[in-house]
Amino acid sequence: MTIKEEPKTLEFKWGIKRGKGGKKRDIQFYESFTLNGVDYSLFDTVYLKSGAQPEPHIGKIIKIWGTPSDKTRKIKIQRFIRPCEISKLLTGIKIYYNELFLSCGDCTGLALINPLESITGKCNVVCISKDSRNPQPSDEAFRKAGFVFYRYFDVGQCKIVEEVDDKIAGVEVKNFFNKTAYSEVSFPRKSCSHAVVSSDISRRMKIECLSINSNKSGCHVMHLYDFHVDKLLHIGLSQIMSLNPRQGQIDCTPASNAVLM
Repeated sequence: MTIKEEPKTLEFKWGIKRGKGGKKRDIQFYESFTLNGVDYSLFDTVYLKSGAQPEPHIGKIIKIWGTPSDKTRKIKIQRFIRPCEISKLLTGIKIYYNELFLSCGDCTGLALINPLESITGKCNVVCISKDSRNPQPSDEAFRKAGFVFYRYFDVGQCKIVEEVDDKIAGVEVKNFFNKTAYSEVSFPRKSCSHAVVSSDISRRMKIECLSINSNKSGCHVMHLYDFHVDKLLHIGLSQIMSLNPRQGQIDCTPASNAVLM
């Protein structure tokens, strides 16, 4: 006999109320809520269900609302773009292995509207932009970051940009930067999470790393590259430390043709 599984009940509670909207003024906006014991607020960065995709979406909550009449609960999300989603546009562009790009630009559908229940957890994304509007992260915050971002993907123009105006999707850009100032601001970006291989190293390095294959839909395609180091490369140190020797080598020259995750 097959035992039918009962649908999982979500633990949910609304938090701080904001204003009301809609033609009938029946939409209640909120500043926060609690889902399955976790407190969420406006401008938190979260993981979201992504259907059949191998990786969850990542985005920042920019609006929260509910409609009591039909009991719907919605969130508006400004998405972060993973490098594997725009791999064909990243040729020759060096990236951090855990870097994301914040979506921006003048384009319909720039932000996503999702059921609130699509959230699967919080995500730690640290902004490392040198923009004067961005509170600089400490070295510790940088080391503990799940992801980092300092550049943007202009969806309308399909290109990477490093500067934005005062608003993205009608939201003040300060809300996409780090929330608080840190006591430590000793940057540059040196930490146990990254290694910088400089151009004065003439030897060849065999590095097994996560890379992007534009012919594959997934982000995690493994390759072994035989790099001739002739330019600066940002490489995740954790990738280097966990190498396993494998038979066979693929020459990748120049090294900038490889996009490192």
